[in-house]
Parts: sequence; structure tokens; C-alpha cells
Amino acid sequence: HPMPLILMFLEESILDKRVVTLLHDGKNLQTLPLKIAYFEGCLHLIGEHTTDGTLFNLKVQDIENVWDQTCIKSYQSNYSPGEIEGFVSSLRAMHEKVIRLVLKIYSHEHFGINLNRVYFDNPCLFTNPQGDYIWAATLEPSPEVFEWLCEMGSYVEILDPTSFKREFLLYCEDKLKKLA
Repeated sequence: HPMPLILMFLEESILDKRVVTLLHDGKNLQTLPLKIAYFEGCLHLIGEHTTDGTLFNLKVQDIENVWDQTCIKSYQSNYSPGEIEGFVSSLRAMHEKVIRLVLKIYSHEHFGINLNRVYFDNPCLFTNPQGDYIWAATLEPSPEVFEWLCEMGSYVEILDPTSFKREFLLYCEDKLKKLA
């Protein structure tokens, strides 16, 4: 399968809690895909080996093929969603590239949570005492994130972190130079 098809297949099997066989490094691995996460600049599959119940993470781009494991119907994961999140957080923490992005939303209608394959953790939306909508999520800064913010333009304002805001402004300047 080409990469987008593998990714779609994995995402479907995560939703259906379906055991699959992955071809990785010439070996067949029976796994329960649990989550797709973005860190270290690329997508990773977090999964559980059905043979010994251990968690693992693989770069999606390194998965050569994937197919249904029809004989295993009812494998139950040994991990709670919280434990899976903890595993992903610890993998991310080893690379220390993530930030907690905080945005003020001026137009609820134009605010798109669809980050087009930009993965983020623990998103939350709340209103402050002034009635403004505030959105926050943990993510890894990337051109995709900057593009997404460009598309929303004046409908959002970056409140935090200021280092990210500076990076974003440089990205926008750069983009304008290229257009000029």
C-alpha cells in the first residue's frame, strides 16, 4: 500500500479496535493499532503487540504493508486511553519539541479544528471571564501548523507561547517574500 492508504487503513482499524498484521523491516507483526501521533517531524503508529501485550511505536512511513488479521476478532487492549496518552507524552518528552499553543478565537464559525493531519494532544476550549473563546492544545510546531494559522488569519490570535508567535511571524514574512 502507498503511505496514505496505509494511514487510512490504520486509522480505520484504530476506530474499529481491529487487530492487523504489519509488515515492518521484513517481519510480520500482529498488532492492535491504538493511536496515530505526530512527533519528531513525522507520524508514528502507537500499537500493542498482541503476542505479549507490550506497547510500541513505529514511524508510519516505515510500515511496508498492513492487512486485517481476520482470525483474531476479540483482542482487548491491556491499556487505558490515559496510559496510551502517557506513553505518547513520554515519547514526545524525549524530543522536547512540543509546545502548548493557546489561541484566542474571534470567529467561532471560522475556527477549524481540522488541522489536516497535524496531530495535537489534550485540546480544550473554554471561555474567559470576558466571554472570549480560548483554545489550547499541545502540539509540535511545523509548517502545517503555521499554514493552518495563516488560513484562519484574523479569526484567531496566538496568546502563548511568545517564542511560537515570533516563529509564526517570521514564517508569514517569509511567505510574503516568496509571493512578492
